[in-house]
Amino acid sequence: MDGHALEKSMVKYGKRITRGNTTTVKFGPQIFMQGTFTVDATKSPREIDFVHTQGSNKGKTQHGIYQCDGTIFLLSSAKPGNPRPTDFTPGDGKTIAEWKLEKK
Repeated sequence: MDGHALEKSMVKYGKRITRGNTTTVKFGPQIFMQGTFTVDATKSPREIDFVHTQGSNKGKTQHGIYQCDGTIFLLSSAKPGNPRPTDFTPGDGKTIAEWKLEKK
């Protein structure tokens, strides 16, 4: 977040669960963020918008861009209220997240 890496001890507890257009990010049993999202895959880079329904940004909208190759989901998101990021470079108030698909 904002150019700072997540503590290594937290990485193994992080999980993103997506069903339909709802996504939840958890660290252990704690919900960090939950919300609904819409995507526009016709844009380059692809765009994603979250409306937070749970967590510290509840009720706020967050704009981002993403890449997904079927195994890795790479996300660059602005803080709620800020303009959509244009790249995947850390810093400038953005959060960069990389998630690996785990099928159950």
